[in-house]
Amino acid sequence: MLAKITKSRELKAGLLFAAITSGLLITSGLAMASENSNPPSEEFTNRDMLQAVAALHHIDEESAVSRLARETDAAVVLYSIERLGIESYAGSWFNPDSMKLVVAISNPEDASRLENFGVETVIVDRSLRDLKALEQKATDLYELFGLPKEQFASARIDVRTNQLIVSVHESIAGDTGIALNYMDDNGVIQVESLDLMPSLSTGSLSVAVGTRNLDWAIDPGGVWPCSVGAATTDGYVTAGHCGEDGNDMGDSSGAALGEVQGSTWFDSNPSLDSAHVDTVAGWTPVAKVYGYTDGIFNVSALWGSLLEYPIGTTVCRYGQTSGGPHCGVIDARNVSVSFGSHTVTGLTQLAGSCSDDGDSGGPHVAGAGVIQGTNTGTQRYGQYDSCPTQSRYTWFQPLIDTVNTYSSAGVEVLTSHGANKPSFGGVECPSTSLGGPGFYQCMFASVYSQGKVTSIQWTTSTGASSSFPIVSDSCTTGQWISVVLKATNGYGTRTNNYSFTCP
Repeated sequence: MLAKITKSRELKAGLLFAAITSGLLITSGLAMASENSNPPSEEFTNRDMLQAVAALHHIDEESAVSRLARETDAAVVLYSIERLGIESYAGSWFNPDSMKLVVAISNPEDASRLENFGVETVIVDRSLRDLKALEQKATDLYELFGLPKEQFASARIDVRTNQLIVSVHESIAGDTGIALNYMDDNGVIQVESLDLMPSLSTGSLSVAVGTRNLDWAIDPGGVWPCSVGAATTDGYVTAGHCGEDGNDMGDSSGAALGEVQGSTWFDSNPSLDSAHVDTVAGWTPVAKVYGYTDGIFNVSALWGSLLEYPIGTTVCRYGQTSGGPHCGVIDARNVSVSFGSHTVTGLTQLAGSCSDDGDSGGPHVAGAGVIQGTNTGTQRYGQYDSCPTQSRYTWFQPLIDTVNTYSSAGVEVLTSHGANKPSFGGVECPSTSLGGPGFYQCMFASVYSQGKVTSIQWTTSTGASSSFPIVSDSCTTGQWISVVLKATNGYGTRTNNYSFTCP
């Protein structure tokens, strides 16, 4: 059934985003401190999302609140760990039983570098770098043995099993089977047969709320609708396959909305699935999204809405056709998926969600209201399945990919923080729970910002520095220590100063 929405006064005042935000605001501390901290405070403005998350995980709403908070904790910790530069790092995921981040490493000696993060550590055979090399090797083998492009479905690294999984369609014979058997004999390649081709979530629909490609709509048979993913300073971002450079975009009534300024889909094959549109006069992009039955919601300012959540966490999607929330669990990151003759790279894969024609470009949002990416497509269990029937997989292009691709064009995501310098949340300097004799540590839980990725810099009088949410160093008992914490975005720099004596 198509979702038919009537424009409200709020929508007339700004750009309609047929997209999602959870409206779920969670004040969250770092996961490393969660065991000794009080439960986070919550304010829910989107009851539908909370109920959908509870139903997805078969838990009550109170447990859903706790899980979403811990998922945000894990995302903040992951931000730091991925930037440590650990060569043996082999990926990470959220453990719903312990509510902690699990970090895989191939070198046991690196475990000591993770001790202060409060994570679970597992030792595996291959680093993430090794697995990416295997992915390239698999691609080379397909070319060597002549595997037709139509047979390739997807390739993804499964960090939980420390394997590369290549999915191909069923009809494989002859020498291509030799290639697949060779890779399988190495113990790192698995082959899955997919009954149905993945499909892009854009099609010929007659009723929609969102956007449509006015140039393509003149072709016989369709209106080419899509959904808007996030507001930017001069327009919005959406899926790359929704339009090519120079295409005119309109709203659901056909009124002029803007023009496509860039689309990676048409730049190359394979490619990302990203695009940005500049709106025309009369449309003012705002940091709000349409939440369907829950009305209008703000875009979260947590880490500029560019914080990537780990595998195993919950993400929910809205779109102009199927409404929402439609929730799933992140199953893999950096996935390559073939949609017939075109392959998209760098996608995040969800299990348990769904997507329909016209939902392309709409955002996927994590529990704290942070936009994760723009919708690309789905692989259904049955040819005629539609939301809310769950698909086998649903994919989105991470928002950070789109922002990075078009940063030179001035594309910046609007958030509820507005055009202001960053602010911090949950600063502890020194940390009362993680310091000790001759040792101190400072940390913060979050940064609130707008625009490009916010840069962080700690400097201390003992010579320590860090660009992560945590800084630590040894010291002499009674030594006077001064610490400076700075956060910078396109609108200015926030500087906090702290001083204390060494424990």
